Amino acid sequence: MVDAERKFYQTGQEKGTRAAFLAFLADDGIVFRPGPLNGKEVWGKRPETGFDLVWEPTFAAMARSADFGYDTGPAKWRASKKEEKFTGYGQFVSIWKKQTDGSWKVALDCGIENPEPTGKPEMLRTVVPGGPRETENFDTAEKGRLETQQKFTQAARTDSALATLKFAAPEIRVYRDGHFPSIGKDAARPLLDATAGRMTFEMLR
Repeated sequence: MVDAERKFYQTGQEKGTRAAFLAFLADDGIVFRPGPLNGKEVWGKRPETGFDLVWEPTFAAMARSADFGYDTGPAKWRASKKEEKFTGYGQFVSIWKKQTDGSWKVALDCGIENPEPTGKPEMLRTVVPGGPRETENFDTAEKGRLETQQKFTQAARTDSALATLKFAAPEIRVYRDGHFPSIGKDAARPLLDATAGRMTFEMLR
């Protein structure tokens, strides 16, 4: 999966950002502009302008099924490689799904903008579940997931910050525009509290 992310980036450097997204987005992959849209349709309508997007993964996590995961890391951009300085900085999040032909494609692409970082990016850290693959069947696992999601959405109708912290994994990552990502519940609390409120959810698919 991380190799696919790196090939995604290299394609962008060699053939252009538009070509890279069209090559690595899944046919049903989602991007946000600002709401969810089909990524290939969005990028297919954009001309290749020479826009230079530079990014690298610094954290990646894989599902136990080994066919689904995500990675994230810093990004920076400028109008073209001819520009001396980069004009924007942020963090990307790519959710990857293994296709029937064995290739990895981006199922969802999103990100935030943040101030210009100082220092070097972190070294890549990966999380791969250990132990044998789950024996629980899909229907049972999906039922548990839906029940947990329902409990979370109900709690979020009262207080989204408390609901998120209650159901979050210890290593939760919270992304908000204008801020660097926070990692872990303690670090995430201030960002969550700052945007807390009542929240409702609608499942699109």
